[in-house]
Amino acid sequence: MLNKNNKNQNLELSAEAKDRKNKLQTVIDHFEEVALKYGPVSSEELKNRINKIIRNFDGEFKKILEIKFEKFWNAKSSNTLSLNDDNSNSKIPKFLKNYKK
Repeated sequence: MLNKNNKNQNLELSAEAKDRKNKLQTVIDHFEEVALKYGPVSSEELKNRINKIIRNFDGEFKKILEIKFEKFWNAKSSNTLSLNDDNSNSKIPKFLKNYKK
């Protein structure tokens, strides 16, 4: 399934991306084995359960990140340093500077 990609794209992938791609291909292969062994109804149920787990994890993870970002910005705003100060801006990671409340 993933092997349909162009070989030039494969050269452009980082080592981590290649590792993720290989792991994903393993999951896909196992899923296809389940579909062949137990039938389409069982594989569809498995797919629905996996999707539900991923959606729940994604929602919980986003909620945790929002709480952490809010705590960071609340602590930063209660600080005596201004966010517009060059010294404080240089200490704030780029991904936090770009985060919008």
